[in-house]
Amino acid sequence: MQLQKFTGESMPVVLDTVRNALGSDAIILANRRVGDHIEIIATGNLDDVSFEQAEVFDDTKNGVEPTTLANR
Repeated sequence: MQLQKFTGESMPVVLDTVRNALGSDAIILANRRVGDHIEIIATGNLDDVSFEQAEVFDDTKNGVEPTTLANR
């Protein structure tokens, strides 16, 4: 299984979508707010995730810097 991207209007909505698609054992690898939506990157099996796949979702390469709550 590969990494999958899920988006929705709120965290509960997106988490329900992830759970329905990947099951209750889904692994959330990343989450963020994009505009007025929530985006989650998840997989159903961590053994299938490679670092090369994860780099596809690395926004720091696109000039987006990670932030913490303290910096907001």
